[in-house]
Amino acid sequence: MPPYWLDYTGRWGPKVSYDATTEVMKAIQYLPRLVRKLALKVLNKLPDELFGEEGPEGPKMKSSWDGDEKQ
Repeated sequence: MPPYWLDYTGRWGPKVSYDATTEVMKAIQYLPRLVRKLALKVLNKLPDELFGEEGPEGPKMKSSWDGDEKQ
């Protein structure tokens, strides 16, 4: 019989948030218009994980596994 935790469908671990977005947006508002537009474009290209992340999904939520990677 598989362990009970194998059926867990939620996220594992804590949700981590970084409040850097608010501070960066405050700083951007003081830049000249053209520089502000460029800064916002760069900010939008950054990965979401930079601003916070949740733990991984439970094992039953994965379609298949090969080592540590989802297939």
